[in-house]
Amino acid sequence: MSASGYHEPSRPSSRSRSGLRHRSRGRAKRKEREQGSAWHWFKHDLREAVGRYSKQTSAAHKRFAALLILVGAGLRAWLLNEPVTIDEASMYVSFGTQSFTAILTDYSLPINHVLHTMLVKVSTSLFGLSTFSLRIPAFLAGVLAMPLFYMLTRSLFNRYIALMTLAMVAGCPPLIELSALALGYSISWCAFLAALLVARHLVRENNPWSAAIMGLCLALGMWSVTTTVFTAVMAFLWVLFTLMGKYQRSLNERLTMLGLAVVVFMLGTTLLYMPVVLEHGVDGLFIHQSEGENTWATFSAGYAERVIEFWMFAADPSYDWLLLLGFGGLMHATYVSGKFRAIVFSLLLGAVPLAIALQEDGPAYLWSYMIFFFCMGSAIALFYLLKLIQEKLVKGMGKRSRTAWASVALLALYASGLGVAKARMGHQAETRPGAALIIASMKADDRLCFDARWERIVSFELLAQGMPMERLHQVISYKGEMPVGSTLWLALGKRGGPSPPEAISRCGLQAGNYDQPVLYKEWPRLEIFAARKR
Repeated sequence: MSASGYHEPSRPSSRSRSGLRHRSRGRAKRKEREQGSAWHWFKHDLREAVGRYSKQTSAAHKRFAALLILVGAGLRAWLLNEPVTIDEASMYVSFGTQSFTAILTDYSLPINHVLHTMLVKVSTSLFGLSTFSLRIPAFLAGVLAMPLFYMLTRSLFNRYIALMTLAMVAGCPPLIELSALALGYSISWCAFLAALLVARHLVRENNPWSAAIMGLCLALGMWSVTTTVFTAVMAFLWVLFTLMGKYQRSLNERLTMLGLAVVVFMLGTTLLYMPVVLEHGVDGLFIHQSEGENTWATFSAGYAERVIEFWMFAADPSYDWLLLLGFGGLMHATYVSGKFRAIVFSLLLGAVPLAIALQEDGPAYLWSYMIFFFCMGSAIALFYLLKLIQEKLVKGMGKRSRTAWASVALLALYASGLGVAKARMGHQAETRPGAALIIASMKADDRLCFDARWERIVSFELLAQGMPMERLHQVISYKGEMPVGSTLWLALGKRGGPSPPEAISRCGLQAGNYDQPVLYKEWPRLEIFAARKR
């Protein structure tokens, strides 16, 4: 105050000046964006983001990230030529052999993950039928999920956390397992992760194209695996929480764009599944005799077992001490990072209430998307732990070197459990030599009878080894009398399967019309018998 009592106006603080400059730049940016179309700015922002990340990333970091992705791809490729599993064989024999129209309209079994099945049909048509061509779509999607998740993590945190997350995802046995099985879950991951990446742009720029593409990605994920609905709800909740925590004045306008994403998702899913509805009605999407009755009693009786099943799926290939450290890291990351806290809350709210409402406990594969965020949380905690070690113990250790060595160690630790995952995948090695023996031994008038548990899987191997579909239908058809002296071949499970006479009866034939079946060849789980027609 001056001697005359006049108050001099105070100068604005540096924080106030910074806020004024930020708001001024924001108004200028909004005014600039009003000059072009939303699509123009979407493409502009995409190019700008690619250029910015490229400039901010050293050549060494790029090479190391590419190496991790290549190693992850190699681990997944290692499993591609393993013998087929029952679920894969059932999917292909039941749906992959049909026309595209039939695939689009037939949802009689939930194993028909429509988008994945159509991609499998394209792959097997181009490259011929084999376990390799059967798994190419799932494999490519599993590989693509690695850079997508790296970019998502980097956009949320930093390149060091992203690199360690990438190392864990590259070597994670459950993720490798589902990337090398022709089931379609890896395709739903890609759709989900792409939607989250686009959602980052939606949160920042409120662009209607971002909203539409986010909804479309999630609809495509639903077309691959219907349980993508859990990831879709998680994605929408995450955007909602982020908007509410970041914006106030423009919140209503931004919530409108989120609503657009939800509408596109719902319309897209409806249109993609419309052929099924037109052919079989709405019940064709939800009621499957193979799954039994879905009631609250069956759900409440089985959900605890399903939780344990998912825990075993995720934990079996790892070390107990590593899991404990990972969960500790998850808790720490949830505490220190508001961004990760929003992700965790979205995961929980997108899964638990909806699972209860739908009475859906599902197989362990259904919840596999959560493993990505377990890796993310562990990487966040490890980043801060390494920073503390550098500050207190090893002051000469730089960010780049500590991150690189930690990533190598994480990849090695996670990948060391791949043998456990491989052993539990259910590869039926006996079917290859069994199918080869049947093809070599069968004559024109012979017939083939299966144990029901082995029918699809042996049929797949017969087709993969060159038996035409018409011939397969012929040898498993029991209409008309078989000529005297012809042979009925029996492919039966060794443990818990029917006896040869029981199998003949189950195939609709009279066991008394055949000589005593003779064991022709056996393996640990499969037996081939031959019975001559009297």
